[in-house]
Amino acid sequence: MLRRAAVVAAVVSAAWVVPFEVYADFVVVLWVALAAVAVVVTRWDRAGTEVLTGLAVILVGGAAFVALVIVASPDRLWVIDPASTGRAPLLAGWPLAFLALAVALYVAPRMAAFAAWRPWFELAAGAGGVYLVSVAVVDAFQRMTGGSVAVEELAKQAQVAMSVAWTAIGAAALVAGLTGHRPTLRHAGFGVLGLATVKVFVIDLAALDVAYRALVLGGLGVLLLLSAYLFTHFRGPRSGASGVSGGPRPAG
Repeated sequence: MLRRAAVVAAVVSAAWVVPFEVYADFVVVLWVALAAVAVVVTRWDRAGTEVLTGLAVILVGGAAFVALVIVASPDRLWVIDPASTGRAPLLAGWPLAFLALAVALYVAPRMAAFAAWRPWFELAAGAGGVYLVSVAVVDAFQRMTGGSVAVEELAKQAQVAMSVAWTAIGAAALVAGLTGHRPTLRHAGFGVLGLATVKVFVIDLAALDVAYRALVLGGLGVLLLLSAYLFTHFRGPRSGASGVSGGPRPAG
């Protein structure tokens, strides 16, 4: 019990000191690392599993809050004029913050306490990865502001690029789920493809010019057709009682 109390005190003290020593991006990384330390200690202190696991959950939850509120908030999914808003550039280590969170969520179900919720943890990890890619795509266009291209034009281009990235991720997840026989990954791929399609029709097309609309619809159609081809290719023919794809029908 004394050793357990010492470990908890050490982890809490370190977590308290971290925000005063590093920027928010590395606060996320270090809090996730401290959560991993707490989980590792449970291997030698089975009686303290609940306490240490609870501490790890609090640390990862706090890291997720810092990542989404301070490091890269959802408004980073849109290009804006930095001169009029005063928005600072992203911190240098922001990708590491979201990567650490995604890894933590992916490996969490390896613990017995979270094994029953494995699909949900994997979906959350995948959502974190998609968010990371989305912010990276928009930030690439955000860095172009102040040049010869208007901010409004860059914002439209960023949204088109993000829709393409979502469609590509959905198609890749769909194929990986089919080839690896992983239903969760397959369903996630369908979900991302659906979100990309809804985003194109509800958000992108309403703000784009005619030329961009044709480009977006054409690109989305090609990617969806490619996804359908890959789905049928890797899934293989379906055989049924009618015998249409499973061989000749029985006589009589």
